Amino acid sequence: LWSCFCMKILSVLPLSKKAAQGFSLMLTQHAWRAALFFSPWVRRFPAGDIRVEWKPILDYTKAAEAAEADDNKEAKKQPVFILGNHTSFFDTMLATAVFPARVLWRCRTYMD
Repeated sequence: LWSCFCMKILSVLPLSKKAAQGFSLMLTQHAWRAALFFSPWVRRFPAGDIRVEWKPILDYTKAAEAAEADDNKEAKKQPVFILGNHTSFFDTMLATAVFPARVLWRCRTYMD
């Protein structure tokens, strides 16, 4: 409920669309993380070292952010499309909770 309230406040602030969407996704991520944390009947166990799994995407994201900062049109990176094989509605909530913040900030699938 508090994240919905914060998102309403964000909608009246003079933010760019990209920044407002990024902040909304971060609030959503923290709300899902809090919900999972306070649900003792739900346990999450990663299947290995998730930092190794996310490293290629994080490196690509870091390079894309550097290219955007340089304003070099030729060096701009293509967007990354992350496709999930959903088997339940819980998958979306869990994916939002466990994505690295840098990757989630650039996601627009749920917003556009």
